Parts: sequence; C-alpha cells; structure tokens
Amino acid sequence: MGAGFATIVRAGEVPLAQCLAADLGRHHPDATLHVLSLPAIDGSPAPVSPVGNGVGTHDLGLDPDQVALAQLTLQPEHLRMALAPALCAWLLRTAGSGVTFLAPDTLVLAPLPEPPDGAIGVTARFLQLPDDGRTPCAADLAGMSAFDGGWLAATGAAGEPLVHMASALWADGAPTSEAITHAWNTMPAQAPCEVIDNAGIGVAYWNIAERRALVGEMGLREVRSLRLPGFDPGRPYLLSIDQGESPRVLLSEYPALRDVLDAYAARLLALGFHGPGNERSGDIEINEQVRAAVAVALREGGSDVAQAAAGAIRGGPDSLADWLAESPPGAAVDDMTRYLLGVWESDEHAKALFPNPLDDHA
Repeated sequence: MGAGFATIVRAGEVPLAQCLAADLGRHHPDATLHVLSLPAIDGSPAPVSPVGNGVGTHDLGLDPDQVALAQLTLQPEHLRMALAPALCAWLLRTAGSGVTFLAPDTLVLAPLPEPPDGAIGVTARFLQLPDDGRTPCAADLAGMSAFDGGWLAATGAAGEPLVHMASALWADGAPTSEAITHAWNTMPAQAPCEVIDNAGIGVAYWNIAERRALVGEMGLREVRSLRLPGFDPGRPYLLSIDQGESPRVLLSEYPALRDVLDAYAARLLALGFHGPGNERSGDIEINEQVRAAVAVALREGGSDVAQAAAGAIRGGPDSLADWLAESPPGAAVDDMTRYLLGVWESDEHAKALFPNPLDDHA
C-alpha cells in the first residue's frame, strides 16, 4: 500500500489541495491524499475537492456545533492544528497504513520521509529566535507552537495517543488557541515523538533566516517542502502577508526561492485561488473582531452562550448579525454590543485605556 497523506481545506482553499495533490503524485506516485473539507461558516456545504478521498468532520465523530464555533473563533492555522490529530487517528484506524498530515499551503519539492515507526513525527518551527529588528520579532514567533502545525506524521501504534489528544482538545466545546498550542508543545510528554531531523522539511518565513544555506544562490536542491501560510499568488514577492511591516525574508535576496514561488503562484491563479482571506457569512467578514467577540462570549458565558452562538451561526448571516448586536450580560449600557466587545478585546491599546468596558468605561 502506498504512502498516505492528509490535508484540511476551508471554503476557497480547494486549489491549494489540487496543487498539493499534483506535487505528491509527482514525488509519491502510489500515495493517497485524504482531504477533510470544512463547511462554510454560513452553513453552505463543504467544498468538494476534485482530488483525493473526501472526508467530513462527521466521519471524525465531532459535534458540528463545536466545529462551527471553532471556525468562528480560531485562525485557520489553529483550526487545522485542532483537527489534525483527530483526522490522523481516524485514518490510522480506517486506512491501516501510516499517514502524514500536511497543511494545504505546503509546496512539496521532493519525496518526503516515511512516518516514524511507533511514534508521532513532528517538525520544529525554528531552533533560535532571531533578534535583528525585523518582523516577525522574537515575541511574535514565541507565540507560535514549538512544532510546526502544518506537519504531523504517525503510524498505527501512535493512533491511541492521537485519539487521547483529540478527545482532550474537543472535550469541553470549541478548543481555544492557547489549549491547541499547549497540546502541540507538550506532545512529546503525551506520546512517543520523533522530531524530523531534516532542515529541508517545513522551510517557512519563520525559519528561512536560520536555513539560509538551503535557499541561497545554489538553489533549493536540499529543500523537500515549503510552508507558505499567508502566501498571496497576486503578490508572490511578499512570501507571506503574515511577515509584518519589516519582513525578514526579502525575495530579492533569494532568487532561487523567488523563481519557485512565481511558478507556484501561476499554478494557483490558473486554478482560481486569489490569496488568503477571511471567510464571510453573508455580508459579515469573519475578521479578528468577530472572532474575538465570539471567543469572549464563550469564555464568559459557558455552555448556554455556546448553544446560543451555535444557533446564531446555523441561522445564517442575519441571525449571526443579530447575535453580535446584542448586549452581553452585565453590560452597563445597551450600546455596548458583543461586536464592540470584540473590537475592544482585539485592541491592546483599547484594553489598556478602558479596562472595564462593561461598566464605568462603557
């Protein structure tokens, strides 16, 4: 049986899966790609991937309300990190062979290693945090998980620890980003783990500075996979829109990498992918403020609020808009809405100036 691979896509990300499938087919001709497609936040059906074996969240035994709330509160990277252990555990149980989860924004340039026997395979994001005045700064990188959330490999013996990890993440409703990062950081304490010792795996904007020799003038001959979160095919010279205002990686300094990304961008554009962006529910953009509003409500309100929020999501964009326009419990004035509380929560300056938004600072 050939190697097994898996990925997770949101609405609009199918072209990423198509490119990933083509790359895997070139370097792993006998491979099978399993694609977990997430339904849109507005309740429309999950996108049907024209490549790979389709998987739904119902196959994993997850509560649809929990998944919907997670989609509203988590950034795409954390959402995939929350689902990847459950997806890999399910595939180990049903397919029987080893599996490697790859984020859909992975560009595969060479054959990838087999999953470790009897252990969970992970890759380190970086070995050292740079201090060069560029972005992302050390504090930004320190907020990421130590292991790259776009790679998780396992064989049958690692299935049980992955089940426990997935169960713990989803036991109390939609997981938080802090809980997900903690689970990935402590994975070696929960299960036998093997860190993939190959600097050519998972090359990304957060570690290119320390792996410069692999992507320099001599080309990318030693690079097996690139992680490209925040890659905009319309602006491939940026590498990632997540790099910040003083990007550390300037493609003018990496001509071989620039050529590879130009070709990848052309493939994505030809398939109709126009760059990363927030999902929408009708006219509502699910941006940082909306995610923060829902996260605050869940944190403060418990299961009752979670059920109400899930009902608002299922009810469509008008229902979600009405819920966001409600005053949260304890608000001193009616004009303080859930959405405004989300704006406050997502702005550190506002939180410093107005520490009591539900009361005397409303």
